[in-house]
Amino acid sequence: MTWFTLLHGLALFTIGIVCRFVVHLQQWQALIPIVMGLGYITFAEGMRSKPTSRRLFLFLAIIWSVVIVVVTLPFARGVIQAWQNQPIQMDGVAASSDLVIEHSIVLILTVIYVLVAVWTLFRKVKPTPASA
Repeated sequence: MTWFTLLHGLALFTIGIVCRFVVHLQQWQALIPIVMGLGYITFAEGMRSKPTSRRLFLFLAIIWSVVIVVVTLPFARGVIQAWQNQPIQMDGVAASSDLVIEHSIVLILTVIYVLVAVWTLFRKVKPTPASA
């Protein structure tokens, strides 16, 4: 799960960097995936460096994922309008379709991560027989 957390963090970080500096999204919301990706990278490093606290860092990563879902959901709701080339309004303010698609991709990746992480956190670990 450590490597999956690290890869997920790197994916979000990369999405944020590409959208900010390649697609040139100027809204501050384009920086959200960069910050969220750095958070996952931090949790993955915690899992790697402190094996005794691996489950704690996994739990913290799940909480971080819930924060990401809450933050990206308002933008992701406009994905249908973005695909239909309609103007997107967020609380009366026009939003970029690229920003909506960016947050929708982040939301999909995070939901997949949450499902795998929760399954990993709550699965029963079978004790191995002691070999003498």
